[in-house]
Amino acid sequence: MGAIIRDGDDQDCKGLFMVEIKAKGHGRRAADRERERERDYTKRNQSSSTCRQQSRDPLQFNPFEVRKMGVKAKKTMKKRLKKASHQHSLSLRKDQAPDFLPLEGGPGRKIPEQKPVEPIEDKATVLYLGRIPHGFYEKEMEGFFSQFGKIKRLRIARNKKTGKSKHFGFIEFESPEVAKIVADCMHNQLLFEHLLQVHLIPTEHVHPKLWRGFNYRYKPVNWVQLERDRQDKEKSLKEHKKFLEKIRMRDLKRQKKIAAAGIDYECPEFVGGDQPAAKKIKV
Repeated sequence: MGAIIRDGDDQDCKGLFMVEIKAKGHGRRAADRERERERDYTKRNQSSSTCRQQSRDPLQFNPFEVRKMGVKAKKTMKKRLKKASHQHSLSLRKDQAPDFLPLEGGPGRKIPEQKPVEPIEDKATVLYLGRIPHGFYEKEMEGFFSQFGKIKRLRIARNKKTGKSKHFGFIEFESPEVAKIVADCMHNQLLFEHLLQVHLIPTEHVHPKLWRGFNYRYKPVNWVQLERDRQDKEKSLKEHKKFLEKIRMRDLKRQKKIAAAGIDYECPEFVGGDQPAAKKIKV
């Protein structure tokens, strides 16, 4: 391809046209050389390309095709290469027979051997007891559950103020086998019209403060005896005067209510000593 130089153009224009012609010629020659290399590569690998089309082996690829790929195509090709190399390494282990072959063809795969999982020994010895009936307390529970095995600790949840049972508790045996047998045998057993709930508590779920003060036997407060002692207590002169004043005020209120009701009634006068009476000594 030549360049047309009009008459009257100066030498600078001629120089520019010549540079453009040389650049185009250099680009064409480079493209021709690239085509020749690609043609030679395809001729050398003509036989292998036929096998590659049949087996679709991702390990073999044309470098001239890679240059024309986009970003996504290159990422896909890298994933295929990584997967194929892993399968190829597995197929090289000829001393081990493959466990199974893929349906679409290709190298066989060997499943890695898995170590047998050893069963974890159950060492739980603490039991939860729910729906404990009234009257089935520490002594009764210890006498009943001791027939299964030796009891290590026993505790029933109680109200801190009244000492009454909350109808649930915990019991610990020395042997985990005995604890498992009790949980299996006594769960949902009818006891004093209550279905006893017995559950085995895992060792990691036992609270560290569960057995704090387990051997403490709560004694309920005898409120009757406390009131009796308060009434029998010897009063001082100040306390006795305060006691008499309360009686007089109560008597005045009673008289006002009777007068407001329109009843003509004269209340007897209050008679009492200012000194407290001496307490009788029981012989």
